[in-house]
Amino acid sequence: MTRESDIRGVIAEDIAVDFLRLRGYVILERNYRYKKAEIDIIARDVDTIVFVEVKLRKADPQGATPLEAVDTKKQRLMTKGAVFYASKQFGHGINLRFDVVGLTLDDYQGTMQISHIINAFRADERYYF
Repeated sequence: MTRESDIRGVIAEDIAVDFLRLRGYVILERNYRYKKAEIDIIARDVDTIVFVEVKLRKADPQGATPLEAVDTKKQRLMTKGAVFYASKQFGHGINLRFDVVGLTLDDYQGTMQISHIINAFRADERYYF
């Protein structure tokens, strides 16, 4: 049985894909998995391969952002998956970048805000393998 949160996650990723395409990104993969790592979207932005985490959150009165949900553990897993993917698909020497697309729902106002954090974090070499 599909949970409501799973459906919302798929819809959020669809919105993020459309958002990125409108900005000229070419979508290469969705929901890429490598061991324990899962990368929501892999895209090409000119000469850079971009690994995108999509976060959907309700508006927080305290001001917390979707970026805050991408913790060190998630960054480490994304880096491992990204390096493996890039080395298999393109070899070495390709430009990699990690972005976050955050969707914030405001149920009270019935609105959604999209934020795109380019270069949200840098790959730490300790996380490679």
